[in-house]
Amino acid sequence: WLKSSCVSLGQAAAFAMVIPMGGMSQNGSPPLAARPYMDQLKYCIWALWIAGGFRVLVLLDMSALFNVILACMCATLLLREDPSLRGCAGYLLRTPLRACAGQGGMTCLLPFLIMGFMSFITDFIMLLSHWDVYKSNLIIGIPMIVCVVAEGYGLFLGVRVFNIASPMDSTTSGPQRGGYSSLAGGPQQSSTPRAAVCGLNWGFNA
Repeated sequence: WLKSSCVSLGQAAAFAMVIPMGGMSQNGSPPLAARPYMDQLKYCIWALWIAGGFRVLVLLDMSALFNVILACMCATLLLREDPSLRGCAGYLLRTPLRACAGQGGMTCLLPFLIMGFMSFITDFIMLLSHWDVYKSNLIIGIPMIVCVVAEGYGLFLGVRVFNIASPMDSTTSGPQRGGYSSLAGGPQQSSTPRAAVCGLNWGFNA
């Protein structure tokens, strides 16, 4: 079961890394409107690196190696421009992982969402299934709870970034959201405010 799960996680990560995402800038930088969420996301990633690393190195929890750590790698490459993660992202880009991740940045948003979702579901089920064990032994309980909370909130922030960075609708051409403007003579963005929730666009009058 563990072997098949690891293979599935690896295949999903590699597949997600090559899925093109519309509405992104060419250099993979996040839209201006997404910066506040990215700033909060880095704290979730640091928490996952610490708690996940503790689970792998101290508790020898190999399940964390193939879900939490992979999600952390995707998120670190996503936040490659953050000063606190730039060094780690630079190191990862010098490994064979670059063949899938490219230059990192926003191209790693979808891989992070996929891997983060898998990691959250796996850890959440494990936490519920062995709650009595985790509750009675805080040495293994605290890292698991930290991982679940950080994964859940990190997914929430990632979805918000995805909604901002994705195209407004099918008639929108080019990245016209989050601080990017259309070219002169091109289609102009509607002045009607719209909100994106879970990938659905909702229009409303001011």
